[in-house]
Amino acid sequence: MRRDEGNDEHVEGEPEPEDFEPGPPRSSKNKRRGLFRAVAVLMTGMLIFQSAYYLIDTFRLDTWSFLTASYQLSKQEDVQQWQQAVTKIRATENGETSFGTGFFVEGPDAFITNYHVVERADSVAVETEEGDLAEGTVEAVDEQADLAVVMLKEKWEGGITLAKTSASAGSDVIIIGNPLGFSDVANRGSIVETEKSRLVLDAPVFNGSSGSPAITEAGKVTGVVFASSTEENGRYGLAVPVERVHELINETENK
Repeated sequence: MRRDEGNDEHVEGEPEPEDFEPGPPRSSKNKRRGLFRAVAVLMTGMLIFQSAYYLIDTFRLDTWSFLTASYQLSKQEDVQQWQQAVTKIRATENGETSFGTGFFVEGPDAFITNYHVVERADSVAVETEEGDLAEGTVEAVDEQADLAVVMLKEKWEGGITLAKTSASAGSDVIIIGNPLGFSDVANRGSIVETEKSRLVLDAPVFNGSSGSPAITEAGKVTGVVFASSTEENGRYGLAVPVERVHELINETENK
């Protein structure tokens, strides 16, 4: 708030002659202190700016939009069942821990995630519905397709059925994952394009969405999200076709 200049006046009697005598010159030490303070203020300002930018980037309009859409979708009974099969996987390497997303498959009791989530991990564990961690082992990986199959030492109840083949372009899908630190986020999208090695999805995919299943309206997994792509006409998700998931599971069972 700006103050009036008149409020700055302060009178305590007449000045003494010595008040006008020049004082000792400032030392270089005081100059250095002033420089350090200026640098500290500048660094603090930069940190505040970076933090503010991160918050704005994380909670921008489209983020709130997909959270609102997820809230509506999560009211559906089938979506709630799928959410129970999608969870987090913890990978530990040299004492450092990181988390990713994955899901359980109905039938072979396999847990599917991305290869980059478990790459070079010394140990892996899957988060249960109660919040505990169930130890698992990486049984098979496909580095090129960015897929991994994990088996747990204990049985997991429930899972999502894999489709026999990938859905065609134009098909609607629901993606469930843990983007931007949120859990069990469900969003609707569609398959824009199908290729031999990937599906292009018109759906909100962010950091943490990797390993999420893309589920058709029939309730079957058609692909596994592994990355996103930003182009001139929008942001797209990229998923591994379900055919490759079948192949990797078969490799595990034939060991």
